Amino acid sequence: MHSPRPEMIRRFAAISSLLIFGLIILGGVVTASESGLGCGAHWPLCHGQVIPPDTFHAWVEWTHRLIAGLVSLMIVVLNGLIWRGTGMRDAQARRLRWLGIVALGLLVAQVLLGAAIVFNNLAAVIVAIHLGTALLLMDVLVAIVVLARPVRLRRKTGGVGAALWWLAGLSEATAIMGSYVAHAVISSACDGFSCLTGGLLGGAGVPLLVHVTLALSLAVVLGILFKNRRLGTLSKTSRTYLTLALFLFMVQVLVGLVMLGLNVPDPLLALHESIGSGVAVSFFMAALYQQLAPVDPDKAASASPGARLAE
Repeated sequence: MHSPRPEMIRRFAAISSLLIFGLIILGGVVTASESGLGCGAHWPLCHGQVIPPDTFHAWVEWTHRLIAGLVSLMIVVLNGLIWRGTGMRDAQARRLRWLGIVALGLLVAQVLLGAAIVFNNLAAVIVAIHLGTALLLMDVLVAIVVLARPVRLRRKTGGVGAALWWLAGLSEATAIMGSYVAHAVISSACDGFSCLTGGLLGGAGVPLLVHVTLALSLAVVLGILFKNRRLGTLSKTSRTYLTLALFLFMVQVLVGLVMLGLNVPDPLLALHESIGSGVAVSFFMAALYQQLAPVDPDKAASASPGARLAE
């Protein structure tokens, strides 16, 4: 049997990251359709059965769990590919192995959080942490896709690079807080703009106010970045992902305003959460690609697998 090459690792990690993103979208559908307890208080079984009963909510939740199981299997296999991989330089192999271990740790946490959600009657804090863990796991898988190529990491990227990492962190924090708001505030305490204005008075809408403040902070950092004259130092790929993130962010803001005006209909809630996840991963990819230094393809091709990749 041939040992896995970096190309195979990249493809496998790419498929896994796409499945994670699909799982996040499906999680929004679970929330929008109120199917979070579609399998009752049972986990990993559904109403005590391997195959769920013939009800809509049970099948929606069971499908979510089924895909999660597939992702879990793929991440385990991905780690096997990384550890058996050949054709990689020493530093690259070490980096990928560490990322694989982190992915496994996040996977274990994600599985335990999924069970905790069911056993704690969809506790909003756990649901929000569950989304945050999924976003981090997707980031790690994306990093494996990128770093399985012959690349070097820059030690310094200047103010532009730092701003991109701030945007990645802020966007993930905004998405996590938005998940908490969706499950703990809007669904039970208040609706629409009344919820937001109530937060100014210290009411139940405070978490929504925090969520909006994080989104505004994201917009401020974006404004500073685009005003910076050094924006031209961005790599072409990083600029592409930054543009995508900006577009998705504008769409997300628009959807958010419509949601507040319509007292937060469930379908828009799921769409808002899914777009927010897309914003987060786009900013992460923009920051990651900006961290890469160009590599001479001739040197990369001629280098021996055991050669050390300059940090």
